Amino acid sequence: RKLTLIDAQNIALEKSEQCLSEYYINNKSPLLWKCAKFHEWKSALCDIKKGKWCPHCAKCFKLNIGIAKEIVFKKAPLERIRNHNSWCPKCIVDTRRVGLDLARNIARSKNGKCLSDKYINIYTPLQWRCHQGHIWHAVLNSIKNQNSWCPQCAGHSKLDINIAKEIALKKDEK
Repeated sequence: RKLTLIDAQNIALEKSEQCLSEYYINNKSPLLWKCAKFHEWKSALCDIKKGKWCPHCAKCFKLNIGIAKEIVFKKAPLERIRNHNSWCPKCIVDTRRVGLDLARNIARSKNGKCLSDKYINIYTPLQWRCHQGHIWHAVLNSIKNQNSWCPQCAGHSKLDINIAKEIALKKDEK
């Protein structure tokens, strides 16, 4: 049997919705609908029968540039873009994983180890240990791009009480 406008209106009433159209051509022609939250949209009766109701309530409405900007600004605050160099949460996680893997590989190539478990970005200090057992903090940018490594082995470390004791003990051994 061929469906009618009355069928469309009855289907809508069963869901507490409304069919606002005054004319019905066929199952694939768009009709005007109104949901219980007063959203209005156009959809064919065949789609309604498949369970595709209000796109606003289902949050599957078509994106336009205005909606896309609104979503980006809500989900990607400026701080995230500035501090993590990305707006996408998935990319941030991927970058952190890749960054930590890169740090560990560089440390391994220098017979050392990256001791940090958390990576934020290339400018955030990580904890390192050289092959001599010295531990210090440095940013990945310096280790990777300026070829820096252990400040104690390079003779650039600041003298603190622990280093002074270590030097004194070594002198006593000789």
